[in-house]
Amino acid sequence: MMVIGCMLLSIGGVPIVTSIVTNVFGDMESLFAGAMSAINSVISEVMKTRVRYVRTERYYLYFSYSGEFMLVLISEVEDPRLNQLADAVLSEVLKVVKDYDPSSLMYNLEMQKLIENVIKDSLTKHLPSISSVTKVADMLIASAESFRGSMKLGLGKIIFLPEELKAEKIDVKVKGEEDVKELVNSFLDGDFERAASETPALFKSDLARILYAKAALKMNSFPPDAKAPPLSRVYSVIMSVEDSLARKLLMAELRRFLEAGTYYEREKLIDENLFELIEKIKAVHSDAGAVYMALALPTGRREIIEVVEPLIGEKHQHVRHALKATLSILKTSILRLEEFEKPSAAVGRIKYELSNVPPGLAEASYNYLLAFQFATLSNLMEKDMDFDAGRELLSDTIKEVEKRYDSLRKLSRNVPCDVLAANYWFTYNALTGMLVFTLHAEEVEKEALKCGKKVAGTIRWLMDVARRNRISVDMYILAMAGMLAAYSRLMFLLGTPILDVAYYVKQLALPELENLWDYSPHHYLHVVIDCLEALGYTASFLPAEAARRSILEGVALGLEEIQRRTRDIPVISMPVALNAIRFYVLCGEEKAKEKARKLAEETSNVNKFLASLAMRSLNIDKAPKKKLAPYDVFT
Repeated sequence: MMVIGCMLLSIGGVPIVTSIVTNVFGDMESLFAGAMSAINSVISEVMKTRVRYVRTERYYLYFSYSGEFMLVLISEVEDPRLNQLADAVLSEVLKVVKDYDPSSLMYNLEMQKLIENVIKDSLTKHLPSISSVTKVADMLIASAESFRGSMKLGLGKIIFLPEELKAEKIDVKVKGEEDVKELVNSFLDGDFERAASETPALFKSDLARILYAKAALKMNSFPPDAKAPPLSRVYSVIMSVEDSLARKLLMAELRRFLEAGTYYEREKLIDENLFELIEKIKAVHSDAGAVYMALALPTGRREIIEVVEPLIGEKHQHVRHALKATLSILKTSILRLEEFEKPSAAVGRIKYELSNVPPGLAEASYNYLLAFQFATLSNLMEKDMDFDAGRELLSDTIKEVEKRYDSLRKLSRNVPCDVLAANYWFTYNALTGMLVFTLHAEEVEKEALKCGKKVAGTIRWLMDVARRNRISVDMYILAMAGMLAAYSRLMFLLGTPILDVAYYVKQLALPELENLWDYSPHHYLHVVIDCLEALGYTASFLPAEAARRSILEGVALGLEEIQRRTRDIPVISMPVALNAIRFYVLCGEEKAKEKARKLAEETSNVNKFLASLAMRSLNIDKAPKKKLAPYDVFT
């Protein structure tokens, strides 16, 4: 549903409000101006017939009518679902204009602004919906038994949400006087175990309870071989905290382990209370200031980082290096590179910082690896990137990252599972996902089998840490969706459909994920993209032509919708465009192939590397024949 704009008119055709869909993905004003001309050219005919749909030379117009008002959605592509969306948007508008007639709205700027906001909010809620993923999954499940030569992952249940926690009375046993600030220093030095083990002696102090909960939450973010207090006890301590803001921040952090769609609640709270937090942190020489510094980190808010950096100076290496590689995972598609003119400069800077991380600070190293992989992906979008250079860059980056993984493996027990999962998502989904389509035919099978084993191992690891509630629900879903996409892609290249992939996608596609959209559209979109890709590669093997075409067209249309809305974020839009091209071509219909060719032409304008991948994607017109039976990496 690629809406570029919307117009509310009187039933006589007089414009009241025009709304450009600008949201977080950028301005499309130039496109919208042309659409207005298109509407003006057909409006007289629309008034006579009350048609629901009009196709012009460049745009598709979808109309909805009610009483004295008419609403039109403008799209760059044909999509029958937009009739329903137009009705839904007009229904929301009518709720706020029920006491007005069209003439009274013509010069009421305040009401026009309100209507425009209602329109934008309505479109944002509907674009794109997680239900579109479950719909495709249901279609695939209905046809799954017709697959030939398929395999099953046999994972069973893959979503593990803990039972509701209950607060219990905290037993306070004062063992003597301990300096809270000294325990804060232990926390900032990365000694979370000491901070958690010694603060209970001070539980008569609210600050001690805050610090305990913060340290215990950090410990619960580590892999299962690192001991941590049970979440039920952490919850009980949090509920005993008297400081309202501290309690809310700690609960938001705890909820990440418990519920989907909650990953950014903590960041929202920090945004809403930014001034108060900064003022508390500035009093760092007091116990309260020191505790609030620990409480506020990590954060993506530059204002807090700029206050904290001079306060810690050369002390607390753990925090100092964490700040350098500030991690706000997927808030802006992993990391913004504002400080660098070119991604290539970012790669050099990040590699330099990575080489200077002191031994033992594994979390900082993984943060830099995450930034390194994103910078590499950004580098592939540079104007001068050709095919050979792009393939070499991908291959070298993956090798270097995996070498780092090997050297850091023994230290990873003290690295948050969210950080590990984000790294694996990049390595085995985003980067390897592009690399495999650059390989020669004789290289593909070897690479697919080798990488398949790593993806399978990552799936097992993800399920283990999720089962033990050692990873945030939202980051787990992102990473698991990425691994399902990666494995489906590799098995596609080996000619083997995964019979049960749609069942796992349905488990991951929780409605609560849409809560991520307001604060981090990129996190949400990556989940949708990966789920659609996993379904698409599997559906391409369906023997029933009608079912195959229907599912693949739905997948391709959903991906193209995302590509259009993320044009100003090439690290999202370009890989998505390549996938949409493949699935349109796999539909087999000439109309779908024409859409693929248009997308390929647009993608080819970026650089020679993407042009080559687009041309290769146009040639994947059917699912590959089954190669030698791949070993079952899940046995």
